[in-house]
Amino acid sequence: MNFRVRLRSRSDYEYAILWENVRVEYFTSVGDQQRADQCKKYSQELEWRLAMLPSADQLEKSSSDPLADSGWMPSEEIPNFTQ
Repeated sequence: MNFRVRLRSRSDYEYAILWENVRVEYFTSVGDQQRADQCKKYSQELEWRLAMLPSADQLEKSSSDPLADSGWMPSEEIPNFTQ
């Protein structure tokens, strides 16, 4: 069964990178260099994706209003923005 897990937080990425590094060591120790190389490739991709994540100070503050956060605006407020 092959599936992908959605990584959401920095710690998710860090654990995934750690896991891939463990797999690299395992496959290297049992002589499966092809799978070790594939795991190393996954690890490098995860490191790149982690580097691209916004830091905590770059994240926008939530207004605690899910409609506002999604970009939805009541129709009575639209004329205020189009003038």
